[in-house]
Amino acid sequence: VGLGVPAGVARQAELLVSFALPSESATFGVRIGGSSSGDGIGCSVNYTAGAANASVACGGVRDSLPLLARETSVELRVFADWTFVEAYFQRGRVAITAKAAFSPDTVASLTSNVTVAADVSLFPMKSIWVDPDKVRAAPRVYK
Repeated sequence: VGLGVPAGVARQAELLVSFALPSESATFGVRIGGSSSGDGIGCSVNYTAGAANASVACGGVRDSLPLLARETSVELRVFADWTFVEAYFQRGRVAITAKAAFSPDTVASLTSNVTVAADVSLFPMKSIWVDPDKVRAAPRVYK
């Protein structure tokens, strides 16, 4: 399911998704990549209903996410910045950094093999690079 943001925004953005844990076993997550070129990277949760752990993956890197019996959702926060992604599952309980190569038409979408409720926010980020004249003109904290 596409998120409806303009192409290119997702290649430099923060994506925050809270997935409600389904009553059945499921695989769900996000995909950030080109709308047509097939590039990109997927971050996913392979959930077995009632299990104490879920298998998580991002860009081919896999780990095990411990789940508490009282938890009813899984939070996935992904920071994408042109050449890499940082994925944080359950507020950093598991963190994965992976290389990526995003194209100018990069889009973000949700993935799932069953119907899963999700709350989604995407925040575009500006470049960290600034013009040297802006640095020179910035107020100084010393005299």
